[in-house]
Amino acid sequence: MPTNRSIAVEPNMVPEDDSELSVTRSSTVKSAQRVLEILELFDRVQRPMSLTELARRLSYPVPSALALLKCLQSMEYVFYDPVGKLYTPTMRVCMLGDWLHGQIFQDGAVIALMSDLQQKTGETVMLAMQNDIFSQYVHTMQSRRALRYFLRPGSLRPIHRSATGKMLLAQMTELSVLKMLKRINSRVPTHERIEDPDAFMKEIDQIRTAGYAYNDQFTDGAAAIAVVLPVPEGMASAVLGLGGPSQRIQIRISDLVKLMHNLIETHIEPNILNDLK
Repeated sequence: MPTNRSIAVEPNMVPEDDSELSVTRSSTVKSAQRVLEILELFDRVQRPMSLTELARRLSYPVPSALALLKCLQSMEYVFYDPVGKLYTPTMRVCMLGDWLHGQIFQDGAVIALMSDLQQKTGETVMLAMQNDIFSQYVHTMQSRRALRYFLRPGSLRPIHRSATGKMLLAQMTELSVLKMLKRINSRVPTHERIEDPDAFMKEIDQIRTAGYAYNDQFTDGAAAIAVVLPVPEGMASAVLGLGGPSQRIQIRISDLVKLMHNLIETHIEPNILNDLK
């Protein structure tokens, strides 16, 4: 496979044709994607890796993987151990999102909440935020049970078909939800469109009133509950979710919702009040 090369363009020069510039952009986007995939892989395995292992896990050509790792090493985002021939992310990676981490996770309060909820229920716990027409799991804590609802951090779910997504919609104004529905229907396949907007709006109103969203229709055999997670003023909306096999979740919805609200009040709300003083 040929090595990706960028096309240098002088300030007053124009590539010979649009296709040449398109190739450059495509190559740049692919490289950016692969860099992020490398960092996400380190997050999943949480240990140093050799070049061959990394390339194998991501199905990259070894020369391409080496070029990307060398680039990250030169920028001090990756450390290379020549003795063990292993690559490890450096603290610079952690520092990139340190300011954002403090806002989203509220100085550890959200992590403590999620851990407490996971231990008390034994189910998978997730923190979700809106990403375009999706609900995205920005952090998850997996259930340790043999039969469980496995969710990878970064996973996307349709905002109109998931418990976390509907809870996010319930925090919007009616006008904002209607605009979102139009965007959804213009972009999703026909079978995923919202055919009855009035009925959907009534469902969102019911979720607002109930204080939680429940869904067992997205993944066969799995169910999820979502509640609003209080956040400091000016921060994007977030929701706390709990997922597991339908037979375990459905029979104790009321108890689980009550537990989620109680733990939020214990871990989060005092923390937010202190931040806003």
